[in-house]
Amino acid sequence: MSLLAQFCRQTHTERLEYCDGFISETQEYFFERSGRIFELVYDFLTTGHFHRQGEICHERLIKELDFWRIKKSFFAPCCMPLIDVSEDEEDGQNYIKSIEYGDQFEGVCWAAQRRKLWAFMEDPSTGTLAKAFAIISITMVMASVTGMILGSLPEFQTITHQDETNGRKETVFRTHSGLEYLELVCVIWFTVEYFARFLVCTTKNRFIREPLNVIDSHTVYFDIFKGLGAHTIGEFRGLAMVMRVVRIMRVARIFKLARYSSGLKSFGVTVKTSLAELSMLFLFLLTAIIFFSTLMYFAERDEPNTKFRSIAHAGWWCIVTMTTVGYGDYCPQTFAGKVIASFASISGVLVLAFPITMIVENFSRTYDTEKSEFKTVQRRRRLAKIYG
Repeated sequence: MSLLAQFCRQTHTERLEYCDGFISETQEYFFERSGRIFELVYDFLTTGHFHRQGEICHERLIKELDFWRIKKSFFAPCCMPLIDVSEDEEDGQNYIKSIEYGDQFEGVCWAAQRRKLWAFMEDPSTGTLAKAFAIISITMVMASVTGMILGSLPEFQTITHQDETNGRKETVFRTHSGLEYLELVCVIWFTVEYFARFLVCTTKNRFIREPLNVIDSHTVYFDIFKGLGAHTIGEFRGLAMVMRVVRIMRVARIFKLARYSSGLKSFGVTVKTSLAELSMLFLFLLTAIIFFSTLMYFAERDEPNTKFRSIAHAGWWCIVTMTTVGYGDYCPQTFAGKVIASFASISGVLVLAFPITMIVENFSRTYDTEKSEFKTVQRRRRLAKIYG
């Protein structure tokens, strides 16, 4: 449904959330958009097909249609746009707006209350209490990650017991009790927060599949699993490794900060919309690595005490060289090897430059869109308070 069609079905208060102004004398709503293109939008509302004018800038037209939520498929066959708007970019825009979940609360039980609770937990800009909730959530994330970091230091570990296995003494360490209590508080908060979001939302399947919610659910399940087996699982060697993986998963909570950071959110959208560029980067690197590592292996294999014992060993050197890391653990000794290394270094810079430039451009465009939409939402909320 287009924005204009949805606007016609809304109440006066709801319309004030979308429009940029309201003239009470003439009972007219105002949108700060192109009036020329709006004529085409209104024509689409009445006819069901969008007819474009050739002299309108394509980029301007696409931006206006994004605002009015008119998809490319709605164009009339005689007026199909010349600009190819990729499906990845459309998915990225939908992901940016996913916090609103469209009209998911229309027609559901307790719609008004659930919408307020959802905004309270998802959008800190809706009020003071929402900001306080976001601050508490961020504090819990940072406390959990900080506790995990401190728990790895010897100063915050205690010796529980020592085992003798095959004549060797094995010391078993345990995290300080204060850090364990801190982790317990964080686990309770994350569990309550996740299930509260799950109960309030209406599209359960979509909620479960979202990346941030997948991280939340997995960390919660791992914490519950760890809590149930904390006292007995250490007695089994095989399951001890599972517990170690569970502890590692705690670091995934740092990604929860993306819920409150437009920069991190834009980065996630950029990764999603740049899959083609990332695939091209991976293909370029793989081709160059196989090529140069093979050359290096045959150039260096006859040298005494060479570290290039196989193409796989040379591949590690090639990855480090082409990405300009340069650990220095592998160095060519022959003249031919040094020539190959020179070409590999230059090729690495060229291979990385082209796709990364496109990825940076995608990030810049996504971040600018995020900031623009945030300012638009804030302005409409202020207007709703004035005219509401």
